[in-house]
Amino acid sequence: LAALPNAVWSALQHAMGLGLAPKGLFGWGGGATSSPIMGFFGYSNNLATYLYWPLLVCAGMVAASRTWRRIPYLALTLLYGLVLYWTISRSTLLTVGFVVVVLLFLFLFHHRKQFLIAAAIGTVLAALAVSWIFLTQPLAWINSILSDRLNLWNAGLQIIFSNKYLLPFGY
Repeated sequence: LAALPNAVWSALQHAMGLGLAPKGLFGWGGGATSSPIMGFFGYSNNLATYLYWPLLVCAGMVAASRTWRRIPYLALTLLYGLVLYWTISRSTLLTVGFVVVVLLFLFLFHHRKQFLIAAAIGTVLAALAVSWIFLTQPLAWINSILSDRLNLWNAGLQIIFSNKYLLPFGY
């Protein structure tokens, strides 16, 4: 319930077309048309991180309850999921997707060995997909999709490796 005011305000922001600069699931850019909403937070990723746990808790309550009490939790799950999608926070959306896949594996594969085999196959397929993207797509395009994070990570690594004592001493 603590997340409900943020979710309602965020839904109103989306309905009124308020939000941050246009962004799509492939990053910020000229072709992006959606405006990420941020609720009472200053940034959409903060709202998405905040809504992650209420979404999972409400979804868990839907799965755990077998009476009419699941209806309000279902409504909250749908609201939080929709608002989370409107934040266009790709990392949080990927995390929710990953959790859904792992939970599906848990429900589909009742034996530990089956689950571990399915998880290993899924991990290999994900690694192959990421490798295929990095091998077939231009690095500039990948960097733009990642909101220039490749350049940020490179700059951070250069600082870390410039002095061998920076990282061990908590830089």
